[in-house]
Amino acid sequence: MMRESRFRVEYNGKVYVVRSEEALKKFQSDCEFRGIDFKKEVKVTKLYPFSMERNQHNFMLVANVCANRIHDMEMGEIEWDEKEYDRLDGLKKEADEYFCLDIPIAWVDGKTYGRCRELANLAIEHRVNACVENGRIDLIQYC
Repeated sequence: MMRESRFRVEYNGKVYVVRSEEALKKFQSDCEFRGIDFKKEVKVTKLYPFSMERNQHNFMLVANVCANRIHDMEMGEIEWDEKEYDRLDGLKKEADEYFCLDIPIAWVDGKTYGRCRELANLAIEHRVNACVENGRIDLIQYC
């Protein structure tokens, strides 16, 4: 079974999603036939599949943890730290944005894919640390 490839193609203010390398080559040959300089006028971005079915709850956890820590700082329960507050606020906004990606599979560019993996790993590590702190190492699973 061949793995599907997708590309985001931006040309002349429009965005197309091309679903295979063959279709991308056909698009390129069509552009060349019309006299369009494909390398200069067309922006092609490779897309990668990210499973939102498996990871959407991770983004919600990151957003909730950040919101709770922000609230604790605002209420004075933990020490105010402007840098940490700004970092948590940015992380929460990012997690909220990624939470809204397409289900079950989101096709994202490489930079977004890497960031999605980082946020998902933050959530996994948060769960693992919570299990260790509460003496429930029997619940730890890395899948």
